[in-house]
Amino acid sequence: SKVEIDGTRITLADATITSKNNPIEIRATTNGGGALIADGATLNAQNSRVILVSSDRVSIRNTDIDSENNPISATSGAELDATGANLNANNGDISFTSDGDMYFDQAMLSAKQDITADLTGSNTIHVDGVTVSDRDNAIAYTPGTVVEDPSSASAEPQ
Repeated sequence: SKVEIDGTRITLADATITSKNNPIEIRATTNGGGALIADGATLNAQNSRVILVSSDRVSIRNTDIDSENNPISATSGAELDATGANLNANNGDISFTSDGDMYFDQAMLSAKQDITADLTGSNTIHVDGVTVSDRDNAIAYTPGTVVEDPSSASAEPQ
């Protein structure tokens, strides 16, 4: 069955969630929303997708997310922190959207298709020690005013 969690503030630190043939959707958007914190969690969607949404910040530090045959997406109304995370979309895309800075320091991101990051304005994408494996081995980001920290071939303007 589908795993769907919706609330004002969601904390899933160190939790394990597995779903087969149905998506994992976690949304911190109720009543204006709050933070979505899944630090150290394991999310495994077999033959389905993983969707994370928060009207505030999303934190998936040191989180393992695996989506077999489908995409992974994370949308944040503030910063998005995936420091040390391991994300794998073995037959799909990984997309990140944020109204604040994004942190991928020491993360491992792998997708058969593309890995994209949509930040607003002149926010910063942090990519110290990130490993990216997709069609071009780089996080393709927009807009072009985004600042890379540090400047890296692992992140390129789209």
